[in-house]
Amino acid sequence: MTVFTNQPSVHIYVGGNCFGQLKGKQGAEYHRYSGICFEAQNYPDAPNRPEFPSAVLHPGETYEQKTKFLFKLTN
Repeated sequence: MTVFTNQPSVHIYVGGNCFGQLKGKQGAEYHRYSGICFEAQNYPDAPNRPEFPSAVLHPGETYEQKTKFLFKLTN
């Protein structure tokens, strides 16, 4: 998998808190390694970190985020 984004960072989530409580198709149980999420975003905690670029969107400004995931089979 290759990720292309105009965002400066990626936050990664995993299913660590599922604890077998979530049910999927045909009653399948989700466990802590059942999934992963890649969230392209601005720098975490940017509003509180003056050394980071600003993440503030002022009235009248436009925010546009682009992220593309490319999946390829390799041998």
